[in-house]
Amino acid sequence: MRQLGDSRRHRAPIAAAAQPASTHLHSDKAMAKIIVTPARAGPVEIAAFLMKGDVDPLDAKK
Repeated sequence: MRQLGDSRRHRAPIAAAAQPASTHLHSDKAMAKIIVTPARAGPVEIAAFLMKGDVDPLDAKK
């Protein structure tokens, strides 16, 4: 007989892996927020948001 808590315990890591993983990097001149979706092995989508030190968008250079 299986206990009620068993199914919830095994689903939690799967649900957490489906959530995006993110990190925030910064220096004196710029910051970046990097988001990887989903947070698991295999094909993923990566988004990078680049900002100046004052959180304004970073201007692109040619």
